[in-house]
Amino acid sequence: MTGPPLGLRPVLDVARRTAAGFEASAAPGVRAVDAVTAALDARATLPPNTFLTLAPDHAALTDRAWLAAVTEPGDLTGVVVHVDDPQRLPATGFDHVRVVREAGALLSTGDRDRGQPTLRTIADLRPAIVRLGRAWVRGTDVDPHKRRAVATTGELASQLDAWILADDVRTTDELKALAELEVPLAQGPVIGAVTWPWPAVSRAAHGALASTTREHDRGESVRELLQRAFTTSDDRRAATEAARSGYDLTVVLDDRGRPVALLVLRDGRWGTERPFTINVDTAPAAALDRARHRVPGQENAPLVCTDAAGRFCGILRPDRLAAHLATNRP
Repeated sequence: MTGPPLGLRPVLDVARRTAAGFEASAAPGVRAVDAVTAALDARATLPPNTFLTLAPDHAALTDRAWLAAVTEPGDLTGVVVHVDDPQRLPATGFDHVRVVREAGALLSTGDRDRGQPTLRTIADLRPAIVRLGRAWVRGTDVDPHKRRAVATTGELASQLDAWILADDVRTTDELKALAELEVPLAQGPVIGAVTWPWPAVSRAAHGALASTTREHDRGESVRELLQRAFTTSDDRRAATEAARSGYDLTVVLDDRGRPVALLVLRDGRWGTERPFTINVDTAPAAALDRARHRVPGQENAPLVCTDAAGRFCGILRPDRLAAHLATNRP
């Protein structure tokens, strides 16, 4: 074989109208092990502030050789592993998924063709991305029932700290409708072709979104309400640095400035928590609604605000947010 062992297709950041990431797929006749090795080798030239998605089939996910290849680099920060149709994935596959998560990979899930994963699957996998398959994307520009379903799914995903990705977007009208519904990520033929190495977002996608006004352009966002926080990128010394800082909260960042953990001081003891992230351009009322829908006991925990590339911007305390909304009602 003389061509590249894999192709890449762009994942669109709908709000920023640029590539948020790239999904790798093996070229015909290339073994899954060889394709994933090539994909991970290509990370050295991955454009800044983008992620790389691996989409292994079930045979690869249950293959020890594939697992060895994907975990060989040691750190999978910036890698997303997609689990397609997880209801049919054998137990061995779920074991391997846990291993790649522990190595730093994020997970996505959802069936490309039939629609969205079940709530049980989302709860079990705790994915960072929930895909809506072609069955959900088709007709979003003309079917009000489907639009409401996509909007409802997006609200649910946000409460679970996950992003929605619309898959197999084929027309500019579909893309415009998804942008109006504030779907953050999209991929498909209209977004960009599968090429090598790093494909650009298509002119058609840019043109479709050129006249789209984002919600945060029409009103206030939480950006104006952010507070600074003590941060560290040394997770081994995070607790020591937090204790010396004088703050009651420390945000642990990875090497790309993305929050990976929180250290919170309660009753004189430091505890590690998973950060509950929210985009910095979220409207204040929507942010407070998300905070209030968290699990009992977490309603007043700080929100960690990030930009569209996932980089840390600041923290937002729900009590401060509630006070702002109470004093600024129209």
